[in-house]
Amino acid sequence: VASDRKPVVAYIQPYIDYAARTMYQEVIVKKWNGVNWQAMGNGVRGAVEPQAFATSMDMTSDSSGNPVVVWRDIKLLKARCYRWSGSGWTKVGSDIGTKVEDTKPRVAVGGSNIYVAWSEYPVDSQHPLQTVRAAVSTGSGWAGLGTSMVYPGFGATNEASYNPQVSVIGSTAYLAWQSPGTNNNAIYLKRWSGSQWSGLDGSASNSVVNFGGVSTLKSMVVNPLGLPVLAIENVGDSGLPSTHVFGYVGAVEAPPFRGIRTAAGTASNTVDLTWTPVFSPAENIQYYVYRFGGWAA
Repeated sequence: VASDRKPVVAYIQPYIDYAARTMYQEVIVKKWNGVNWQAMGNGVRGAVEPQAFATSMDMTSDSSGNPVVVWRDIKLLKARCYRWSGSGWTKVGSDIGTKVEDTKPRVAVGGSNIYVAWSEYPVDSQHPLQTVRAAVSTGSGWAGLGTSMVYPGFGATNEASYNPQVSVIGSTAYLAWQSPGTNNNAIYLKRWSGSQWSGLDGSASNSVVNFGGVSTLKSMVVNPLGLPVLAIENVGDSGLPSTHVFGYVGAVEAPPFRGIRTAAGTASNTVDLTWTPVFSPAENIQYYVYRFGGWAA
């Protein structure tokens, strides 16, 4: 949805150039203007990049409502990212990755930064396992988040990693992915603080979900309080698919203070206070004491 609340859609449109005997797959982005869908692109077909070889596309929008798209180039086997400037498309950095796998690269925006996550097979034959990678735009290029651009990627496990999802709140990036695991496509999650990776209650090494059947991570969002929500499709032993939503539990606001229980003066001209403690599942509670006309906190 753009800043004017008009919906924006993106899709891949095949185009056959009979003269060149070539079929292209172009990314088309259109915006509803109140009457019809208007292409936000270049050339007669309104493509983001004319004569592209796109597949496995993802789209998000920045804080101004401008769309950002990423796709896998099936000719170069790399990920390619574009951002709408308000009047045209601008390519973000150079192409990303070494051999991007044919699953959707994912894109998210935090402030002025664009984050892309993808999976690929390393070109190094000594490391044959599929890995998940993540990078952030630097203005003129891309920088890996920690060691996520080198084997084994931000998954950092001894098994294959794939199907990444990315979401950003402020300057904190959250990335989820899957590995075969012992429970049929285990789902893990990490967050990037800007300097290091960490999990949420063991989510970096223990699967977020543990139920039978085969699970597929479909999407992830993180609310403004930094609490991830995952949508997961599961095919149970009966063969019937079902959709599940898992959210990380945390405090959405500070618990209410229950008031002073006792206040007693002492001979040393101090006051002893007691109160009923409160509990938060997310973090430790800090108490501040003030007195009118005198004390600092």
